[in-house]
Amino acid sequence: MEEKNHLIHLLNTKSLLKQEIYASTKILFSQFKAIIQKEVIELSQSISDARIRMKFEDKAEFEAMMFVGSDVLVFHMHTNIFCLPPDHAFWKSAYLKKDESLGFFGVFHVYNFLAQSYLMNRSEDVGFLLSRIFINKKGHFFIEGVDPLAKKYAKLGKNTISDAIFKEIIYDLSISATEFDLFVPPYNSVGQINISQLEQLSANLGIQTVKQLGFKPDQTNYHTDL
Repeated sequence: MEEKNHLIHLLNTKSLLKQEIYASTKILFSQFKAIIQKEVIELSQSISDARIRMKFEDKAEFEAMMFVGSDVLVFHMHTNIFCLPPDHAFWKSAYLKKDESLGFFGVFHVYNFLAQSYLMNRSEDVGFLLSRIFINKKGHFFIEGVDPLAKKYAKLGKNTISDAIFKEIIYDLSISATEFDLFVPPYNSVGQINISQLEQLSANLGIQTVKQLGFKPDQTNYHTDL
């Protein structure tokens, strides 16, 4: 049957490709976490005031946290493999025209929250996606998100992931998170409060907080299957 042969071909090519990218992405994320932990230890030795947070937490196989001063960076590896949408500009590049399989990626997400949001369990507080790191089967990558990372690594096929690159990413993300400050919510948004909210306020010692950042991801920008 033609359909059977086509399915067998897809399983032996596309499905195998995704499994291989997934396996390599897991290894890279493990390396990434180890480098984060090492850099946190080194940074801690240069911080003179114990009130300044520098802490690493390995939350799970696909998640880690880096506390940096008043912020926490949450590093998350998505467990699916993503393909660029058909209208993405990279498909017009010679790099992908030569080999379309290079348009499939493992993805790391890096989120920024206030450290107090986690430490005080303020579940209503809002964080932001700082960046998405896309890595293909050759270890070539590009980054979407806040500058300077988005400008440094906007081209696919030019950069290969490495320990040195991971370190640079860690520091650029930490600087971006630290430089963006908590802003005061509009007065009218907090001008009224009911008894339930007051009780919650007493329990959490705060109101919903959010950081002002410049990157808002388009969640419909690509599709996934593994």
